[in-house]
Amino acid sequence: MQRKTTCTGRKTYTCKELSCFDNKIITDHLILNPSTELYNIDGDNLYLYDQHDFWNLTAAFGSPIDLQVKKVVYEEPTLYLATYRNIYKCDNPLQIFENKPVQLQLLDINFRNIHDILVNNDSLYIASDDGLTIIPEVSINKITTHTPIPYFQSILINDKEKDPSGRELVIRGNNKITFNFSCINYSSTPILYSYRLKGMDTAWTTGTFRNVVYQNPTWGKYLFQLRVRKPSAGWSKTVEWKITVRAQFWQHPLFFIALFVICAGVLILLIIRRKNIQIKSRELDHQLITLEQKALQSMMNPHFIFNSLGSIQNYLLQKKSGEAGLYLSQFARLIRQNLNAINAASINLEEEIDRLKITLISRS
Repeated sequence: MQRKTTCTGRKTYTCKELSCFDNKIITDHLILNPSTELYNIDGDNLYLYDQHDFWNLTAAFGSPIDLQVKKVVYEEPTLYLATYRNIYKCDNPLQIFENKPVQLQLLDINFRNIHDILVNNDSLYIASDDGLTIIPEVSINKITTHTPIPYFQSILINDKEKDPSGRELVIRGNNKITFNFSCINYSSTPILYSYRLKGMDTAWTTGTFRNVVYQNPTWGKYLFQLRVRKPSAGWSKTVEWKITVRAQFWQHPLFFIALFVICAGVLILLIIRRKNIQIKSRELDHQLITLEQKALQSMMNPHFIFNSLGSIQNYLLQKKSGEAGLYLSQFARLIRQNLNAINAASINLEEEIDRLKITLISRS
C-alpha cells in the first residue's frame, strides 16, 4: 500500500505503518488535524493515526455499529459517522490518546440509503434517497434516543400457548419451553435483544432473533430475563418471567429414599428367609441323623448282639468249631448288611429278605 505526497508532485514512498492493513481496503480517509488522521478500514473499523501509532477507535466505542460505516466527517470536536440508514455522533474522539472514554451516540432518525454527509455552516447535511436533510448542530444535541420497551408475545409449553401476562409458570416433568418476544420501538432503528435463563445460563445471549427454545430443563426454579437496546445505546429495563419446574415423583429425593428403604427391606427379608431355610435344613439333617441312629440302634440291638456272641461262645466251649464259624460268618454278614442299609438311600427287596432270614437264623 502506498501513500502519495505533494511536495514535488512526482514522488511517492511506502508508508510502513500502513502495512498492518495489507489485503484490506481503506474506504475513507480524513485528516483531523496536522498530526492526526482517521482511516476507515473495510467500513468495519475506524483507526486514528497519531505519532506513528494506530488507535482502534471502533473498539473504544464499546457498543458495535450494526452496519458498515459508509461516510465519515469531522467538525472539531465532533465526528459524524453514516451507515446505510443511521447517523452516529462522537464528541471528542481524540480523547482516546489520553485513555479517556469515547462515547458514540446514535441519532434516532432513520434514512433510506444514505449517500453522503457534510458539515457546513454549523449544520449537518444528509443526502439520501429521502432527499437532502439539513439538521442544525444545535438541534442535534436535542435529539433523544427513545429506549425501546421489551415484552413477551407468547409463551409455549410443548407447543401449547400459555397466558403471557401471568409472569409466572409452574410445570412438571420434561417440557419444551418456547419464548417469543418483541419490543415497542419508536423508530425503525434495528433492535438488539439480549436474554438469559437465570439458573441455567451463565451469560447473556445477544442477537436480533426474537424467540428462544429450552428443551427439558431440570427441576428447579428459573428466571427468564429479557432486555433490548438500539445500537450504541443503553439497555432497556429488564422484563422477567418466573418458571418453576417441579420434579416427577421418581425425580424427587423422597422417591429415592423410599426406593432405598424398600430395597433394603426386601434384602433383609431375603437374608432372613435364607437364614430360616438354613436353620430348617440343619434341623432336617439333625432329624435324619437321629433317625439313622435309631435305625442303627434297632438293627444293632445290644441284647441281640449279646445273645449272638453268647451262642458263638457256647459253640466254642462245646468244641463245635464248625457251627461257631458258620454262626460267626452269618453274624458278620448281618452286621455288614445292616451298616450298608443305613448308609444307602434304598436297598433291594432281595437284600432285605436275605437280611431278615439271617436275623431269624441268628435269633433261633
